Amino acid sequence: MGKKMKVFFKDKVWKKMRKVSKDEFPNEAASLLVGRKKNEVFKVEKMIEAKNSQRSRISFQIDPQFLVDTLDKFEGMDMELIGFYHSHPNLHAFVSERDEKFMKLWPSRVWVIGGTDDRGEVTEVRAFVWRDGVEGVNVESKA
Repeated sequence: MGKKMKVFFKDKVWKKMRKVSKDEFPNEAASLLVGRKKNEVFKVEKMIEAKNSQRSRISFQIDPQFLVDTLDKFEGMDMELIGFYHSHPNLHAFVSERDEKFMKLWPSRVWVIGGTDDRGEVTEVRAFVWRDGVEGVNVESKA
């Protein structure tokens, strides 16, 4: 396969990702990532916090109506839903079996996972896509 996919974050999104993860700790945080995808590059322009309706430390669920409303909001604009973010409280950033099931439903989106320490501080950020299996995406910058 060609060049590996990359994901770039605006600095304000990077900061918000860390804040949301800490605020929701000890539960998983969940957010929608909005921006542009061109070729093999995801550019995250906005992060829209979504409440984890499960209020769980081992899983998250985004309200389907919130998701539809967000998709509608950006339809016809220069940006679109390009992915999802969630945290793994007090764990590493890895793709769980549950994550993999949802990745299969949204294969063209990037899945960004933040592993946190025991205080909810993000210590690791990794990104993945589904392409006949889980594939890593380079987290290139916070620009």
